[in-house]
Amino acid sequence: MRRLRQLLLAGLLFSLLACSHALQVGDQVQLPEISLDNGQRLNAVSLRNKPVLIVLWASWCPYCARHLPYLEKLYQQSRNSDLQIIAVSIDAEPAKARAYLQDKKYHFPVSFDVVSIERSVGIVRGLPRTILIDRHGRVAVHELGEIFEEDVLALQRFAKSSIP
Repeated sequence: MRRLRQLLLAGLLFSLLACSHALQVGDQVQLPEISLDNGQRLNAVSLRNKPVLIVLWASWCPYCARHLPYLEKLYQQSRNSDLQIIAVSIDAEPAKARAYLQDKKYHFPVSFDVVSIERSVGIVRGLPRTILIDRHGRVAVHELGEIFEEDVLALQRFAKSSIP
């Protein structure tokens, strides 16, 4: 019984240390299966060898309101590439986020699967949060807060065009 308690305590301590690690450029990330709002499910196999841009946002966030138009522009410019864009809303009421997206005429893929994403990239500590995972599964970009349009659009450099 004592050995079991020691193992449980060690496991709990390891979990706490793993969760407290701040995500850094160069870290390896294993993405979970992600449910998109359109019903599509992205599993780890479908994301392998692709750059994945994850932007955590909320409809009530004023910085996100300035950031998301740049994300939409990047999405439109990279539609024929292998760059996978996933905008993860942390809104408590998905209906409000959906109405916001519809009002702004945004078309990028959206997920409300915050818990799964946070297991891979850590707890959201500020918004917007932009994470680019390269085709090798490593964090290439990790920005907290609004970033300039040219910096968002420059993320397209991680994609390869699928047009011959």
